[in-house]
Amino acid sequence: MLKEEATGTVVSASEGTPKRKKRKRKKKMQEQPESKQASPGVVRVNKIVSNKSENGCADGIEASGHADVNMDPINANVADVLIENCSENSSLLQESSAGRKRRKRKRKRGSSIRGPGFHDLSCICASCLVEAHKEKIKSIYSPRGSLVRFQRKKLLILDLNGLLADINQDTHNAHKAHAKVRGKLVFRRPYCDDFLRFCFENFELGIWSSRKRENVDSVVDILMRNLKPYLLFCWDMSHCTVTGCNTIDNKHKPLVLKELKKLWNKEEPTLPWEQGEFSPSNTLLVDDSPYKALRNPPNTAIFPQPYSYRNERDDYSLGPDGDLRIYLERIASADNVQNFVRDNPFGQNSITESDPNWNFYVQIVNKVEKQVVDKVEKQILDKVENQIADKVDSQIADKVGIKVQSA
Repeated sequence: MLKEEATGTVVSASEGTPKRKKRKRKKKMQEQPESKQASPGVVRVNKIVSNKSENGCADGIEASGHADVNMDPINANVADVLIENCSENSSLLQESSAGRKRRKRKRKRGSSIRGPGFHDLSCICASCLVEAHKEKIKSIYSPRGSLVRFQRKKLLILDLNGLLADINQDTHNAHKAHAKVRGKLVFRRPYCDDFLRFCFENFELGIWSSRKRENVDSVVDILMRNLKPYLLFCWDMSHCTVTGCNTIDNKHKPLVLKELKKLWNKEEPTLPWEQGEFSPSNTLLVDDSPYKALRNPPNTAIFPQPYSYRNERDDYSLGPDGDLRIYLERIASADNVQNFVRDNPFGQNSITESDPNWNFYVQIVNKVEKQVVDKVEKQILDKVENQIADKVDSQIADKVGIKVQSA
């Protein structure tokens, strides 16, 4: 009997052991803190979202220089969805073993809900990086702030002599010159280096001089040094329009024109932009000789007074508070170059019908226009002649072929 009771006790004990283990396991799971039941990934995401709200970001509007989380109804709040999933997971962990299959199904549904949330969060972080990069770009401009904000920079074309330097043969003051190029002295203008840095930062910069190629290269090396490779182009006299006349001020100096249409039409294939990218609305020529712009559209150039090294002590035009520098700062942020120049004249007047020497200049304009017309007519005639010659050649070839076949 005792044996049976003992045996019965043993049997009952063996039957009760799994139940005690199950109760202990359930009790231990209930005692675990809620933070441990939630997945580490959920905690990190909630932390990211709360940090962005602390920075003052809401409804996709930028605040304190940071991008914000998109809170529109189509794209539900990532934090709310994840917190809801956490509560679902914690309640599911407290269910009996009979509901394990149901828990797995709900976990699958929860993971499908979390998926888009995490995807959206990566997009949000990417937008933050883009905004931060834009802010960094803005800070590289002049101390007065960004003059050009995420728009195509305007094309600025600078002359050399009379603008950035004074190039002459005044040997009496050779000791003041910064360099000598083929017998001529080069006097760099005050604030030239700082002015060029400003131009490179706020414009697409090119050089166009009416001097010979070898002289232009040497002067640019002297004035720009390590900045030279950043020029969009460097043109010399070979790109100017020759008129066959001499200037009024100097009977020995050829009068040449700088026609901006050569740049706009990209007549030089090596120019680093597409045709039509620059136009009268976003191009400015700066030259000390108004006659060089005779055949350009109005208000596409300004003509500062020529620089002379003898006045260098009183010359601040290229400096941070100089008149030319301030003018270019304003034009860099203007919507339209022509409108700005029209409303804000600078330096010497452009040559128009009111100029006292208009009769001289109008003859030059007419002469150049005639040259252009003659050139176009010649091209058309050459094309027609070539077509006629090709047709005659083909007819002769056909006749010769027929005779050969008949023979």
